[in-house]
Amino acid sequence: MGTEEDGPETYLDLFITTICQLTLTTGISIMTIANVVEAATREGKDLRIAYWLRLKSEGFLNEKHPGGVEVDKRLLEKGGFRVRQKGKKYFVKNYQDYTK
Repeated sequence: MGTEEDGPETYLDLFITTICQLTLTTGISIMTIANVVEAATREGKDLRIAYWLRLKSEGFLNEKHPGGVEVDKRLLEKGGFRVRQKGKKYFVKNYQDYTK
């Protein structure tokens, strides 16, 4: 891999660097959106942004969302999704059916 001065040596290096940066940026953006939606809800405003529909890999719920997985679980089940528990984590059953 290239140094910080040189930049990435190959397209693969550039691709991996870009994916890592996008993943981090996406996570930060989702958390920002979630917090804004929750603040607006407390003020009686409905922004109609269903951030809880954003699942982690393998369909797992994001424990870092405002209110934690219990709030996401309730909202997802209210929307007709089946949420199951695996160990200490929750996931949407058959989440792949909703990604097509």
